[in-house]
Amino acid sequence: MFQLPNCPAHDLMAAEGWSIVHSYTRLRVDLDTTEFPEPAQPPLGVRLRVAADDQDRRAVHSVLEDALAGHWNHRRRTFAEFDRAQRQRGSYDAALWWLAEVDGVCAGAVIARDPSERAWIAWLGVLDAYRGRGIGTQLLLTVFRLLRDRGHHSVGVDVDTHNSAGALSVYRAAGMSERGTADQWRKIYAHQPF
Repeated sequence: MFQLPNCPAHDLMAAEGWSIVHSYTRLRVDLDTTEFPEPAQPPLGVRLRVAADDQDRRAVHSVLEDALAGHWNHRRRTFAEFDRAQRQRGSYDAALWWLAEVDGVCAGAVIARDPSERAWIAWLGVLDAYRGRGIGTQLLLTVFRLLRDRGHHSVGVDVDTHNSAGALSVYRAAGMSERGTADQWRKIYAHQPF
């Protein structure tokens, strides 16, 4: 269950044995008012490209699985499981799956969604060895432009507030600002019902 911090139900939930196990921060960028550098200039040796076929989508999956390994509550999935889950979303669009390559090696990936009600960053990951080079920011700026060209006015994302890879700073560097935080609560029962 998710609740906003300091909401009226906070004390009641704590009294009933619920406890906060994690928190997520929601960020948003206004595509109409944010100035993005035109065109995006990836760092030297970095090539950004759409994941054009099944082999590329497998590379996106591999990068994301490796980049997110060890993060809170991440559960590895096979490509078939991951791909099936993505395709079941009403906003699946393979043209919004992007790869970043460094000297021909897949180093980062992003998946965006663009349902009519709001555009969203579903996944973003950069492998440890390639972090700190602006790759995540460039991937975001690329999909922001695509989403703006499709008529979207804003893009949102929910991020693990305690992410150890500095994800919040990557989203901020791409022009996103925080809109709020939600706590994830869990109740552990001493005796599980049959």
